Amino acid sequence: MVLNTFYNRMQIGDIIFSCFSSRTIDAIGVITGDPEWHDEYDKFKRLRTVRWLATGLHEDIVGINNDKAMTLSTVYALSVTVTDAISLLKRVKPGSVRQDIGNQDRVFIIDEINRGNISKIFGELITLIETNKRIGAREESRAVLPYSGDNFGVPNNVYIIGTMNTADRSIALIDTALRRRFDFIEMVPQSSVLHHTTIGIIDLSKLLDTLNARITALLDREHTIGQAYFLPLVDRPSMKQLGNIMEFKIMPLLQEYFYDDYHKIQLILGDNQKNNDEDRFVQFVEAVTSLFGSDENETADYYTINRQAFTRAEAYAYLS
Repeated sequence: MVLNTFYNRMQIGDIIFSCFSSRTIDAIGVITGDPEWHDEYDKFKRLRTVRWLATGLHEDIVGINNDKAMTLSTVYALSVTVTDAISLLKRVKPGSVRQDIGNQDRVFIIDEINRGNISKIFGELITLIETNKRIGAREESRAVLPYSGDNFGVPNNVYIIGTMNTADRSIALIDTALRRRFDFIEMVPQSSVLHHTTIGIIDLSKLLDTLNARITALLDREHTIGQAYFLPLVDRPSMKQLGNIMEFKIMPLLQEYFYDDYHKIQLILGDNQKNNDEDRFVQFVEAVTSLFGSDENETADYYTINRQAFTRAEAYAYLS
């Protein structure tokens, strides 16, 4: 077990402590070399080079080692976090380490955070992520992890980003505790990434702005369309690709937004301004007597999707 740890688990760059007693250490170092065999020694022929950062110490580390005393074995893993080890080193020998070391930012991204069970996602972390509860903060707090038993805290260089779609009605289920611990930053569609992207006379940046201005007017601003739908056109602009995006992505989205109210969908797409019916994405079809055997049925009028219009440049005349 000791040899396996010495050869396989210990790695160059690991921080090591030299045990002085079951509670204290007398040195802190960093492993700088692979295992070596030195036959010139009578005993203890297996060595690893270490750069000692601080020596002559007498520091009690039980508190940062999950309240566990050391067994004075030859070599074994402690439960001390890197953050705690660096904090200890900065305190006992400030000149041995740059003051900014360990402060590189780390980011966790939780997609669709409002759809999850917050208590299962965060657990005890819901308290530990607060600014004044982080490691080194005035009211530093830690939690004992249920499986490992490790004493766990959150350093101040950890950032958590949760994404959500504000059009999703489940946003109302966000826990108040979550709202208090996060800043809510609106990410509006960025048509600027589509600047200089054109397909013939069609300006994609203007097309997206026009769609979103009309959606905002007829529905609300939280249902505006993001630029991600059109990003494939930046590198490979083509009428066929634009037609596929409009027909199979944007049109179904509008049908969902407006509950198949095709009159409003026509207004969004500018069909109401077109004289040529072939250029309309949504066409109005009057009652056809042959379908029902009579022209007395006043509910027979309906709308149909004009698939050919999606690949006609003229159909986009009032969108860009």
